[in-house]
Amino acid sequence: MQMEKNPRDNGRPLVDLEDIREEMDRRLFYLKTLYDVSRELIGVNDVHTILKNFLMMTTGNFGVVEGLLMTQDATSKEISHITSVGFEDYNCPLLIEEAKKVLDEKGAEKVLTGAGIPQGLQFSSISSGCLLPFRVDKTFWGLLGLGAKLTDKPYSEGDRDLLKTLVNNLVNSLKNAKFSEALKQAYDEVSSLNSAKDKAINHLSHELKTPTA
Repeated sequence: MQMEKNPRDNGRPLVDLEDIREEMDRRLFYLKTLYDVSRELIGVNDVHTILKNFLMMTTGNFGVVEGLLMTQDATSKEISHITSVGFEDYNCPLLIEEAKKVLDEKGAEKVLTGAGIPQGLQFSSISSGCLLPFRVDKTFWGLLGLGAKLTDKPYSEGDRDLLKTLVNNLVNSLKNAKFSEALKQAYDEVSSLNSAKDKAINHLSHELKTPTA
C-alpha cells in the first residue's frame, strides 16, 4: 500500500507564512493610507487646500516624487485649480496642456496606468506611473497624476483600487467645499442686500424727519 506523502517532507509548511505576512502588510498599508489621507480632508472647505493636502499625502504614502492634481471647468475647459509636487516650473505648462488633453480625450471616468498613459506625458515619470481622471459633477472634473514609485514597482490592481477609493473621498470633499462656497456666496449676497436695505431705510427715515425748506 502506497503511503500518502507528507506535505512537510520538502521542509516547507503547507501554508507559506511569507505570503501571509506580505498580504497582511499590504492590507495594513492600504488601511493606513486610507485613514491618513481621509483624515487630512476632514473639516477642510477650501478647494486649493483640499487638493494640496490630498496630493501631498497620496504621493508620500505611495512613495512617489512627482505628482499633479488639477480641476477643470467642464464647460469652458479652463483650469480652475492646480497643484503639483516634484516638477520644475518650466515643465508645468507642458504638463498641464497634456493633462487637459487626457481629460478631453479620455473623459473623467477611467484609470490609466503604464502603457495606457498618452505618449505626451513621457517627459515625466508619470509616463510610467498612474493617471486617474475623476468627475465631481457635470461642470467640474479633474485629474490625478502620480509618478513612478521610488521602489520601481508597478502600480498593482490593489493600488489602483485604493486610488479609486481615495479619489472618491476627494470628490466628496470637493462637493462639500463647493456647497460651502455656494452657501458663503449666498450669505454674502444676502448680507449685502440687508446692508443696502438698512442704508435705504436710514436715509428715508432721515429725510422724513428733516423739515422741508
